[in-house]
Amino acid sequence: MRFPRASDPELLDVIDRYVKPATQGVGRYLHLLHGNFARDDESERTPFLQSMRDAAREITDEELEILLQSEWRSRLTASWLIGGEWGCWPLMARITATSDHVTWASFEQPHRRTRDYSGFGPFHFDRYQYDDAVNALSAAVSSEMI
Repeated sequence: MRFPRASDPELLDVIDRYVKPATQGVGRYLHLLHGNFARDDESERTPFLQSMRDAAREITDEELEILLQSEWRSRLTASWLIGGEWGCWPLMARITATSDHVTWASFEQPHRRTRDYSGFGPFHFDRYQYDDAVNALSAAVSSEMI
């Protein structure tokens, strides 16, 4: 695992461009954490989602690999950027839910079978926080479709 250090300028550069960009005064990853962006009003959420769309189009596979090798903030951001391009191929995962936890594991990309995602995940979530984030996102998407 790579940690952000002065001795790793390549990682620091990618983090500065994709993980830390400030939106409403906080880093991008804080808006992604627990789906916090879904709770924003539309005037805040729309520019954030546009910045995510733009970043998903700009980031290279090599830069995603760098983020996926780093700490949780970078991996969280990378996972959203991987699935953030409309029309992008799906990233599939096995999702296991219990009464207390949700786990995403066994990631694969069906159109890129040779790509190795073994170092990606598993990701564990508190079930109540997970349900709240999914419900908030569902409400936000539903209200935009009306």
